[in-house]
Amino acid sequence: MSVGEGLHANRALWDAWTDIHVNSEFYDLAAFLAGSCSLLPVEVEEVGPVQGLELLHTQCHFGMDTLSWARRGARVTGLDFSPRAIAFARQLSCDTNLQAEFIEANVLELPTTLHGRFDLVFTSAGVLCWLHDLKAWARNLTACIKPGGRLYLREFHPAATMLDMDTKSLPAALANPYFRQQEPSIYPVEGSYADANAEVSGTSYEWEFGLADVIQAVLDAGLRLVFFHEHNYLPYRSHGFLVRRDDGMYVSPEPKGGLPLMFSLCAVKEVAK
Repeated sequence: MSVGEGLHANRALWDAWTDIHVNSEFYDLAAFLAGSCSLLPVEVEEVGPVQGLELLHTQCHFGMDTLSWARRGARVTGLDFSPRAIAFARQLSCDTNLQAEFIEANVLELPTTLHGRFDLVFTSAGVLCWLHDLKAWARNLTACIKPGGRLYLREFHPAATMLDMDTKSLPAALANPYFRQQEPSIYPVEGSYADANAEVSGTSYEWEFGLADVIQAVLDAGLRLVFFHEHNYLPYRSHGFLVRRDDGMYVSPEPKGGLPLMFSLCAVKEVAK
């Protein structure tokens, strides 16, 4: 399998998913159009105020989160490799009268016109598994950050992605490796994570990673780690054994804190002395 074959298959899948997702209850576009924020509270809290900041949102899908940052006062640019998603994001920007620039590009092949432009690069979640080269990802994002600017990432925890998602109760079987593999896992796809009954089929090529892979890639790119947080909840039921909390988040039913389901990190690009 060549990386190009995987990229082609994944792009075709995300093109097909876009039409499903914009009409899904999962994304609830109607609520967004009515003024709701699609960002998680933890993202808003950890990123902090963005008024007046130049913000780049990579792997932005069809732009709801990007435009949510625009509603909070950021000057936003969204980037995704799916032409269908970018086309819809541009239309959504017009429909909401929220100013944004949307660029069709692979995050591993960013245009140099983005270099040094941004106070904040934001990326979340379920994005890293589509990348075959985390070091190139981190280098490319770092190149886009101004001195003194930040990278923020929220992502699914690799400890949770090891577990069989169909398991209805604990203990769950191990389904995926923890440590990063050179070759991708190849999965037949029917439907979508947003709509299991959607009439979509394809193939996904996904790469596993460990926490050390992510953190080391960020450090090797020249950023300084500000914080690394682990979270025991998710905004949707990724695994059959998760239960819904009163606030709508999903957690492990274990009584002693449960499993790590997400992590977030922030890293800064130091000002040269």
